[in-house]
Amino acid sequence: MDRDWGSKPGSGGAASAQNEAIDRRERLRRLAMETIDLAKDPYFMRNHLG
Repeated sequence: MDRDWGSKPGSGGAASAQNEAIDRRERLRRLAMETIDLAKDPYFMRNHLG
């Protein structure tokens, strides 16, 4: 008996969930870059590390 968890080979379940997470992270990053202007943010301070 094979009782492994996860999707069957070739079903694409895990890869599609991973791709959705990557796309969501990229969308949120782009949205944050559009809405947040670090040049005008008084609480953002650059240090010697960058």
